[in-house]
Amino acid sequence: MHKKKEQEHGQKPCSGCGLVVEEGDAGCHRIVEQLWAREFSDPAYFQVHRLCVDAYCLQHPDKYCISIKSLVAHFLSLGWFVNQGDNVQGRFHEKLKLWLDKNRLLVKPHLPLFRGQLTVKSVLDAAEPETYTQAVLAWAKSIWEAYESLHTLANEWIQLVLTC
Repeated sequence: MHKKKEQEHGQKPCSGCGLVVEEGDAGCHRIVEQLWAREFSDPAYFQVHRLCVDAYCLQHPDKYCISIKSLVAHFLSLGWFVNQGDNVQGRFHEKLKLWLDKNRLLVKPHLPLFRGQLTVKSVLDAAEPETYTQAVLAWAKSIWEAYESLHTLANEWIQLVLTC
C-alpha cells in the first residue's frame, strides 16, 4: 500500500543513494544542483564545494565513478578531507592529480551497495554557512563510514600520493 502511494505521487528511490524523491534519480540530481547553485553564489558556502561534489559522486558511483581514476579522485579527496579536516585541500589535490596522471595500473575495487545513512537531502535545509558546512561534513562522514571496507586501500593510495 505504501509503495503504491509513493508511485502515485511520482516518488521513487534514487538508484545511487536510495533517497525516495519525486522522479528518483532526476529528483536527487535536482537537489544537488540546488546545493551547487548555493555554493557558487556565496563564498561562505563554496568552501565545501569539492567535498559536496565528492560526496555526491561516491553515493552515485554508477554515473560519476565509472573509471578508476574518477573513483580514486573522489574517494581519496573525501577521505583526505574527512580525516585531515583540510578545507583548502590544494596541495593534496595537486599531488593526487600528478599521481593519477602517471597512468597507474589501478584495479577498481568492489564498491559497497549501501553508501551512507545520510543523503544530499540532509544538507538541503541548512540555512546558514556554518550549519551548511557541518551538514556537508556529516554527509561526507556517513559516506566514508559506508566505504569502510576500502579504508585500508584508501590509506595505501593516500601514502603513495603523498610521496609523489
